[in-house]
Formats: sequence, structure tokens, C-alpha cells
Amino acid sequence: METIAAISEYLHTFSMPVMLLRLVMAGVLSGIIGYSRSAKGRAAGFKTHVLVCIGSTLVMLTSQNIYINLAHQTGDVARMSAQVIAGIGFLGTGTIMVTGRREIKGLTTAAGLWASACIGLACGIGFYSGAIIAAVIIIVLYRHMQWVNDMAHSHSHACELSVEFETRKDVSSFLKVLEENGYHMLNMGISTMDEEDDENVIRMDVSLELAPGTERQELYRLLMKQRSILYVDMHG
Repeated sequence: METIAAISEYLHTFSMPVMLLRLVMAGVLSGIIGYSRSAKGRAAGFKTHVLVCIGSTLVMLTSQNIYINLAHQTGDVARMSAQVIAGIGFLGTGTIMVTGRREIKGLTTAAGLWASACIGLACGIGFYSGAIIAAVIIIVLYRHMQWVNDMAHSHSHACELSVEFETRKDVSSFLKVLEENGYHMLNMGISTMDEEDDENVIRMDVSLELAPGTERQELYRLLMKQRSILYVDMHG
């Protein structure tokens, strides 16, 4: 027990070997997380996660250095780390995009980058157990928990559609088809988009509540039969 206590005490000192250990740990933990994103072809993959995590670790080490060596233990160690948590948003925003069909992608990657920065802060301050546990949980979520999300979607009665029409008159017939088949509209938005041939296309983003006992594929087949509809994308 005394040996373990001595090792623990040493690992919380501010020495060169300990600083090296924290930076390496940050690189390893974030590298494992980033590798799983690279394997799925995400833009923010191995290198991005490692850079974010090591950078935030260095910020925390710098804060400790200021507190111990320059501020005579009167400074605020958390001040710089708070700026990391707020500032990582610009990088996360860069991974989020809205496709041409109004589908939002990159939220999971942005959240992963933010979590990677938090792991780096934990490594930098010497909160080893928290950093390791958080990294393990994130890896499990990335690799093995997609089925939970899929199950939630399969049991959901809500559905989101992006539908395109040639004229506004076609919108009325679309709404009539939904009403006749028992679909309840929760929310909707209409916009006009310019195509390459300079013709305006009416696009409608709709949130629906599925009719009792109706599957998404039935709704999709129903809409595909409507001649007034140019395009249908079901993403909810």
C-alpha cells in the first residue's frame, strides 16, 4: 500500500517525466478514439483527435506551470482550461455540415473532438483515472453502441422528410395525400431552390407522426407513386 501511495504521489508531481507521461497518455487515448473515426472515413480522424487532446493537455500543464512557478500559487489553474472548452467549438463547427438535402452530418464527430479536448485537460492535470474511464466509454460508444441508436429510431413514430416539387400547386396535393392516409404533420418548412437550368424547385422539409401500424417503407412507397413529387429523402 505504501508503494502504491508513493507512486500515486509521484504521478501528481510537476516533474519532467510526469509531464511526458501525461502527454503520451493523452496521445494514446485520443489516438485510439481517433483511429475508430478514421476507420469510418470521418474527416476528423486519428491526427485531429490526437492534436486536439495533446494541445489541451499542454494548456493544462501550462496552467499548472504558471500556478506553481510564476504566480506563486495564487493564479487560477482553471482559467486557461475553460478557454479550451469554449474555444474547441470552432473546430467542432467545422465538422458539422448541412447537405444539399438539409441533412445534418458531423454532430458525433464534433462531440468526439470536444470530449477529446476534455480528456486532454484531465491528463494535463493528472486526473488519470478520469481520463482513462472517459476514453473507454467513448470508444465503447463509437464501436459498439450504434445498435441503441438504431433501436430508438426503429421504435420512433416520428419521421422527417425532404420533398421537392415542381410547383407550389403540387404541395397541396402532397398534403392531401398525407391527410387521407392518416399521417399527422408535426412541423413543416417550405423554401425555393435554384437548379442549374434556372428553374425554381419547391422544397419542403416535413416532420411527420407515422400512422398507427405504418412502417417508414410504406410511407416511402406511397410518396414515390405521386407524380407531382420530384424527389423524396427520408432521414428520420
